[in-house]
Amino acid sequence: MPFRYVDSKFWEDSFIFKLSPEEKLIYLYLITRCPLQSGIFEVPIERISFETGCKLDVVKKALEHLEKEEKIAIVDNKYIIIKNFLKYQPILGKVYTKIKKELSAFKNPKLLAVHKKFWEEITNEPYPIDISSILHKYPINTPSMGIPIKEKEKEKEKEKE
Repeated sequence: MPFRYVDSKFWEDSFIFKLSPEEKLIYLYLITRCPLQSGIFEVPIERISFETGCKLDVVKKALEHLEKEEKIAIVDNKYIIIKNFLKYQPILGKVYTKIKKELSAFKNPKLLAVHKKFWEEITNEPYPIDISSILHKYPINTPSMGIPIKEKEKEKEKEKE
């Protein structure tokens, strides 16, 4: 488990000031409990509820609020991407290498596209991996379109002639 520190500027953030105590706890939990350097956290909400002591409905409401405010993104009801995770963690040397390795393990194009968007908004660094090949290999929305049946029949008739 990586070491996490909380910058005192975290508490000076005007967004944090406006959160309820439960929302502050859950947001701080996400930032300090995330096991990956990239800020991608795969955790069931039941676990968040258990570890924070907050009721499940409070956790759901807090996550919805954090997502609405674009502080996190929930992808496929499985992953939580913490946008400002990188803002409060230094991205130097070995950490950058670790992030690159972590991101390379993910093959979910939607997850990587959202993470890349957050990365570009927070850092001045180039995105650690090239995701274009993943987006093409595992496209997000590509309907399969075969040859219509009538065209197939016409092709067969032409071949017979």
